Amino acid sequence: MLILSTHCGEATTITTPAGETIIIRIMPSDYQPQQVLLGIEAPEAYTIQRSKIRQRIIEKLREGSIFRVTSVLHDSWTVAAETAHQAAEYYQQQYPNSWRVSTELVEDSHDHTCFELLIAAWKKTPACPWAYRTRCRTCGTCLVAG
Repeated sequence: MLILSTHCGEATTITTPAGETIIIRIMPSDYQPQQVLLGIEAPEAYTIQRSKIRQRIIEKLREGSIFRVTSVLHDSWTVAAETAHQAAEYYQQQYPNSWRVSTELVEDSHDHTCFELLIAAWKKTPACPWAYRTRCRTCGTCLVAG
């Protein structure tokens, strides 16, 4: 961890290995003299969140259900959703011409590789439902997309 001392209005720049630039700017608070505001500029592909909010979403994902959704014509997807119906609707948005769509609850999903892959998908798009499309190392069968 790098710890810097700085003054209001100054900025710190982070350059990623890919050459992208993230700028963190310290600004004074108009309402609370003891507080400062952090302004963070990053490429659009980056998700910036407070730790508390990120933790709440991960907890919600842990409390939710993970479904494997399949159809006759298309690959299986693993989807984190509140209900099987919501998971099937998400799948059908990806494959509008799908038919005979079925959903299956993934047992012990939080011990499953799927769970970590779903968290990675959430980091890219923090909106439910989440899905991914790679071969799962735990069971070797679920193909998923994100």
